[in-house]
This record gives sequence, C-alpha cells and structure tokens, in this order.
Amino acid sequence: MGLSARYVQYAQVISWEDAAARIEDLMDTGIFATNVELIETPGYERGQIAQALWYMSHDMSDAAKEQGFMPTLKTLRGVDFPEETDQLTAMLADPANVNALISELETFAEAHAHDRDLMRFQHYNPSVVLEQLRELTLPRVEYASELTALPPPESFITEDEIAQTLSGGSNVEGSKGRIYTFFSGKPTLKECADFLKEEYGTGGGNGAVSGNFHSWRDYSSKGIVLKKPYCYDVQISWNNVAKRISALIREDKYLTQPEKAQLQQNAQRNSLFDTYTRSRKATPTIWCCSRWATSLKCTARTPSKPPSCWACT
Repeated sequence: MGLSARYVQYAQVISWEDAAARIEDLMDTGIFATNVELIETPGYERGQIAQALWYMSHDMSDAAKEQGFMPTLKTLRGVDFPEETDQLTAMLADPANVNALISELETFAEAHAHDRDLMRFQHYNPSVVLEQLRELTLPRVEYASELTALPPPESFITEDEIAQTLSGGSNVEGSKGRIYTFFSGKPTLKECADFLKEEYGTGGGNGAVSGNFHSWRDYSSKGIVLKKPYCYDVQISWNNVAKRISALIREDKYLTQPEKAQLQQNAQRNSLFDTYTRSRKATPTIWCCSRWATSLKCTARTPSKPPSCWACT
C-alpha cells in the first residue's frame, strides 16, 4: 500500500464488476459484515422500501386519492411517519402483503405513466418504487459471519491530498498566481519559504483536505498543519512546503490550464499598462490655464486676463 495514487502509472482502476466480485468474495468468507449487520440487513431493506412507499403515498394528488389507488396503504393507523413506516416495514415481512402491494403499485404506475398529475411531485416515481418492491421477491443468499465488530480502518492523509491542498494556495485572492510567479524567478529555498510564510500569514480554515467539512488546516510561523478526522495530523515546515510547491510547479501540477491562461492574460495586461505608463512619463506635459497641454502655447491668454500659469509668462 502506498501513499499516492493520482499520478502513479501502476495504480489500478477497479471496475464496478470487479468491485462486486471482490465484495462477494468478502461476503463468502464472512469478513465483509458483522453477524449483527447480517441479521439486521433484511429489516433494513424493508424499512428503506417502506419509507419510499410512505413518501410516495403522501405525494399522491387528491385526484389519485379519489380514484382509490394503493388501498393497502390506507390501512395504516399511525399518527406520524415513524409509526406508520414501522407498521409498513412489518407488513413487508409477509410475502402476501408484498404481492398485494406490487399488484396495486403496478396499476398506479401504469395510470401515472398516462397522467403525471396523479403525483404532486416526481421525486418518488411510482415505477422506481415498484422496482424496489419487486426486489423483495427475489431469492436471497444466506451469509454467515463470526465477526462481532469490524476492525477499524487505517486512515491517513495521503500525499495526493497534501498536494491538492498546497495547490489551492492560501486563503488570499490571487495567491496562486503570486506564488507561481515568485517561484518561477528561481529564488533560493529560504527566499521561497520566507515568501510563503508572508503570503499565508496566520490563520486556517475547515474543508481543507479532500473537501471533508471536518478537516482543517492551520498556518503559523512554523508552517502548515493538516488535520482530518481519524487521521494523524500532518505538520509541514515552510521549507518543506516550498520544496513541495517547487516540485508541483516543476512537474506542471500546480496551476490548472485555465489558471495558466488567466495568469498569462494578466501578465500581458500588466505589460501593456507598464509600457503605457513609461510612454506617458517620456512625454512632457504641463498644466496650463486649467487644461492639460503637451508642448503647446497657451491659447487662453487674453489682454484683460493675466497669465494663469508659468508656461504662459
């Protein structure tokens, strides 16, 4: 097991077919789930379908209710969602109830296909719920497990996550462009570290590692600290941050293509502005008679009006 996979040529992409086959092997050997999870799985499946049926029935339009679709669901005598879904979950344990609901839902799904107004909302599509209900009639494979608890997974912040976080720059707008430009000037390692220390400053923020809301990054005079739940903290000095960013820039992994294009566009605009500023400084201008004039005689001077600036005297 390595610490990086994003740019590793020998990293393997597992297809969904291979993933399903591997999970089946784990199930067969009894190391995928605990014995309690295996016992609770059928009830959990019925509970999920019961919730889908409950939401669908409550989204049916008044017209659908007047036509008497899904009569079995009207036998529920609960006062709220948990109570009624618990009753429906228990009903789904009886194959006779499942077959009755399938027959009723087939009728309603066919009617809904011709009249979409039978549902107020389309999130709980009757055809989709019907397929979930039919799956309860499929034969089941029995699995066994001696596990009473799954071993805790080994979690750590990967090299890919560190690189991705550093490639995001600091929290200050335009920081990536400034860092890239500074590092492109081939400064020393110490100069790079000092620049980063100043650029990042002191602070931090959550959602820093792989978008995990509970992850965090801290900036201080010592460097950067990355934190993610169930992982050891990663502390990186500014010297090491500088080395990592230098490597990312050298390997063309720091800026995205749109960021590169924007940086080049900004550089061209700044170059044009500098050229314009230098040309203005090279052209002498004087303030004459409340107007700008460039190497011109004052035309506003009259005998009755004294000179208004030194250029007219």
